[in-house]
Amino acid sequence: MNRRIPLNAVVFGLTLVSLGLALAAAYRLLNDQAVYTGLRVVEDPQTHTPVTLSSHASLVQINGEGVIPKVLFPVVLVLVAVVLPQHKVRIFATALLWAFMLVASMSIGLYYFPAAAAMLLATVCGRSASTG
Repeated sequence: MNRRIPLNAVVFGLTLVSLGLALAAAYRLLNDQAVYTGLRVVEDPQTHTPVTLSSHASLVQINGEGVIPKVLFPVVLVLVAVVLPQHKVRIFATALLWAFMLVASMSIGLYYFPAAAAMLLATVCGRSASTG
């Protein structure tokens, strides 16, 4: 009985860590100006000759505001696990977070790997707390 309370605190703490990591990944994805680096050719207004300039753009600047819900989806999943701390909800959120991370791994998914790992750890510890 004494072991259950600290283990539940660890589970909640790991879930909060996962939320923080997901928020950090989303913040970086939405605000990092170095997501895309490319060259663009513009005309020099004085000499009317082409000039090559380096340009940087964020994910939102490249893909538009429609990408924001996709970036925030993992944050919402982890937030649901924080607000509804039942073990079945945590399992469901963890499975969806890992599925999202794997499906989107070629673009933004791997940014959420630390959050998914923390959620998996919280889920495994939560299983131990509910059985032990």
